[in-house]
Amino acid sequence: DRWVAFDVGDAEASIRLATELEIADAKQSNKLQAVEKAKSDPVNVLLDMKEIAKDAGRVGTKVRNEAELSETANVPPFFATTSGAAHRFYRHNGLYEKIKAILGNYAADGQDELEAKLQRIKTLIMSSKISPELAVDISNALASRITGDVIIVRPGDTLEDLDGFSAAGTLDSPVGQTSDIERLYKEAMASYWNPGAFANRESQGVPHMEQLPGAAIQQFIQGDLSGNMIVKDNEVIINVVPGLGIGFTSGEVAPDEYHFKFDNEEITVTRRRRDKKAVLVGTEVKYVPIEKDEPALDDAFVMALAAEAKKVRDKKNNRDQDVEFTVTLNDRAIYLVQTRPYN
Repeated sequence: DRWVAFDVGDAEASIRLATELEIADAKQSNKLQAVEKAKSDPVNVLLDMKEIAKDAGRVGTKVRNEAELSETANVPPFFATTSGAAHRFYRHNGLYEKIKAILGNYAADGQDELEAKLQRIKTLIMSSKISPELAVDISNALASRITGDVIIVRPGDTLEDLDGFSAAGTLDSPVGQTSDIERLYKEAMASYWNPGAFANRESQGVPHMEQLPGAAIQQFIQGDLSGNMIVKDNEVIINVVPGLGIGFTSGEVAPDEYHFKFDNEEITVTRRRRDKKAVLVGTEVKYVPIEKDEPALDDAFVMALAAEAKKVRDKKNNRDQDVEFTVTLNDRAIYLVQTRPYN
């Protein structure tokens, strides 16, 4: 044991520095308390951005980050469903026991056998029903927060977008009509059992049914340009493609790359040829030909995007960030849709 003595007025006192084991036990205890709190959270949906940004345990790290983003940037309107809502969905359908029965002794399974089990779980979730109470809460939130007919549901795992660990891309964000919200919500929840997400939880020792995901239910923006920005101390690297961002993240559409230096406002551009872009047709993403392959951004747009990225980095205590965006050209509006630490 280590002790440090110090004076308190005329008296003498001492404190003992905690051992590494005690610190680890305390962190685990706090984590378990947070998990239990999230599981019993009586609230299904959160509308207030400050409430959403307050506690990643209730909604997942990605959703919390998006709420924080809305404090300094133009973010498409959204609300959040809680981890507690997902637990009520599981309890309403008896999913805990059914999923445990499907998984069995999965540690002894080969990869093909495990993936078959995970697909059965996803099918089970899609065949389940959300409770009437959750359906009403989501419907009311849609009416008060979302003005468009098309939405995207972004689930937020507890591991996703954490400092030092990124599970980006392991969960699905389905897009569709507001009238189809139950299917979209279930698709988002089912993606929690994607093989990549499952493997991430296994590698971090996270129990699979302790802290289920929240989700951001967000107005969908049909962007003319989309991409990401890596913002560092003195530069921003902007990758941008015509159409939806999935064209870039899937590797189907090659991005133009812009480097912007903050100190001298120097811009360098790497152009890449492409002949298609991703667009939303109904509720399906399709790749369509582009008439003319032109540079995506002019200098003024590059500087405007760089300024938005810098605001995000400043808000995150000067931590480098990977910021996703979409742009509508008719009004030159910039929407930021996600940020995560860039490690």
